[in-house]
Amino acid sequence: KLDRPFMFPTSHDLLIEHIGVITDYLSKWLSVGNKVLIVTKPHLECVKVLCRELEPFKSQILFRFTIGTLDSEISKFWEPGAPLPHERVRSLKYAFEKGFATSISAEPMLCDVDKAIDMFDVLSPMVTDTIWFGKMNKISRRVHVSPQDMKYVKLIEAQQTDGNIKRLCFALDLNPKVKWKDSVKAVLGI
Repeated sequence: KLDRPFMFPTSHDLLIEHIGVITDYLSKWLSVGNKVLIVTKPHLECVKVLCRELEPFKSQILFRFTIGTLDSEISKFWEPGAPLPHERVRSLKYAFEKGFATSISAEPMLCDVDKAIDMFDVLSPMVTDTIWFGKMNKISRRVHVSPQDMKYVKLIEAQQTDGNIKRLCFALDLNPKVKWKDSVKAVLGI
């Protein structure tokens, strides 16, 4: 038994072809009273199995689904092969309706401030815990794209200026469901 919750997975995502092994693994950890934060870019099929198989441990689980945009085109570019935003939202709704604790990681944000606020408005009714907002860090050092795809990098850089981040914080800061990742805190000087 651990003294604090643990995050799972830490370096991969949850795929349906491994879901049986995953639920067996988590069931063993949960059966002794551990709490787990399940972090994923959710596939609805996986979330349905997790909710069904781990239902006896519902009070020990917090789902944190990564949703950085509701725009499928942007998602396809930055997260190739990952579930599209509409599937992630359906997964969030499913887990929420099954009575699981839910949270969102919008790090990195893949949209502008106005769309981030709209995303908060859409998602927050299905979030029982928090929505974490964070910038895309070190874009120019981490991203190597073709000249024609550089528009996506330039767009993120323009959207995540200090002024825009401060505007987002001003709009959402008083909401108790909102949390800021270190990249946003650095802009705010906190």
